[in-house]
Amino acid sequence: MRDNTIKGRLSEYSAEIMAAILIIQPLLDVLSYFMQKTGMTAFTTGLRMVLLIVVSIYGFIIFDRKKSYALIYMVIVAFWIIHAANCFRMGYQDITMDIAEYFKLIQMPLWTMSFISMFKKRDRLNVNAVGLLALNFLLILAIIGLSYLTGTPAYTYDYPDRGIQIGILGWFGVANTQSAIVSVLTAPLLLWAYRKEKLWLFCLSCVAGFGLLYFTGTRFAYFSGIIIAAVLIVLIFISQENYKYCIPLIASIVLFLCLQGFSPMSERRQMASDTHAVYQEQTDAIMGDDKDFVYVRNEKIPETVRARIERVYREVYGVEGVLGNTLLGDLIDRFGVDAVMQKYDYTLDANVLYDVRVKRLNYCALAMDSKDVMTKLFGYEYAETYYGDNIYDPENDFPALINFYGYVGTALYAAFVLYFVFIALRALIQDFHGFFSIEAGVAVLMAVLILAAAQFSGQVLRKPSIEVYLSFSLALIYSFVNKPAVEKFSSIKKKSIVSIKKL
Repeated sequence: MRDNTIKGRLSEYSAEIMAAILIIQPLLDVLSYFMQKTGMTAFTTGLRMVLLIVVSIYGFIIFDRKKSYALIYMVIVAFWIIHAANCFRMGYQDITMDIAEYFKLIQMPLWTMSFISMFKKRDRLNVNAVGLLALNFLLILAIIGLSYLTGTPAYTYDYPDRGIQIGILGWFGVANTQSAIVSVLTAPLLLWAYRKEKLWLFCLSCVAGFGLLYFTGTRFAYFSGIIIAAVLIVLIFISQENYKYCIPLIASIVLFLCLQGFSPMSERRQMASDTHAVYQEQTDAIMGDDKDFVYVRNEKIPETVRARIERVYREVYGVEGVLGNTLLGDLIDRFGVDAVMQKYDYTLDANVLYDVRVKRLNYCALAMDSKDVMTKLFGYEYAETYYGDNIYDPENDFPALINFYGYVGTALYAAFVLYFVFIALRALIQDFHGFFSIEAGVAVLMAVLILAAAQFSGQVLRKPSIEVYLSFSLALIYSFVNKPAVEKFSSIKKKSIVSIKKL
């Protein structure tokens, strides 16, 4: 009998709404790219905010256990009140900016709850949704192709003054984020092709997926290709399905390894090595006979050696770089050369001292070192990362969480994610054959790749364009735990799995 209540009528459209949410993501990213060029990113940020609010309200209406929603909302609001109160105590510089950053962070749990609501209302939606993710990948591929046809593509690494353009990006503005997105979408693309049971389609998908990862140019995309292929091989063998599909996967791994030296990733790393060599030469010239000095913790440094190290930090890295970039000058001006040298463990390695990622991390760590206990527990405001004309927002997301939201905020965020890890492990232990499927394995792989990107690449956990996919993967895991009956298609045989008892 049809449910004619508002909740019942809205529930009927959960699949269509989910499809619209996913398909619109690449289009929003393209819009953000062009808005960024005109300095109007506030428009797309507001658009995403409205979309999230509307979908969250929809998810709340159709969800059966509304106490779960209420709990999430209460935690989000309570933490913000404490965080903001502490920032007021320290002297707020820009509360509007801080609210905007917090809103970016909380999108993940809100999207997750909304997707879970939709999965609960439609049977087999968790299985069929892989096609939507494959469509997203194809949309991104089409957008990249269009950018080249019009002669207006963006590049992963673009240095106009040096005439260097490396890595395929298309009309997408944040290289790290887009690298994570195409990595995450490659796995469901291959799963979709695999379920079509057409080897030629699967091989074509391998070329498209792994080819884009190879030419994106980032280390994360490159190694994600190898990891995705290896995991899919394992999943196919465990499920005892079509082993012949492992052949193109093995071939892809071999090609990744054999062609590494010719990849855009290697080209970019070689460029960095050339720059590092220039700075290492200057460093060695100042250090003289002590150029091989390596600091050992708690060991007293001879005064003559320490004086030379200080000269390196001030004269080589405390001035404008050879490319007109700021090196360690801001850190030395704000925190003092002694604190900076200590934070860098008195290293003389140009690979470390010139590294922008390390510099951002150390800037925020030095800022946190000067804070009191309350700030370390609940974080400091985003404006702390501004110094002069430079922004030292960490690229790596988990250190950023600790700096901006303290140990308490990071623990709450981690607890939310770890809940899904826990229920997946519990399902595997209680009923491995009931929970396991290639679909569930790909959902877990997607979540792992995004979290790995957050730590090793960055610009993920506070970027709505990729947070949606993290939320989707966590909701998928939840749906497979609670509705694990998934048909396993095979050209050899077809069978269904027995559903495990609800947790």
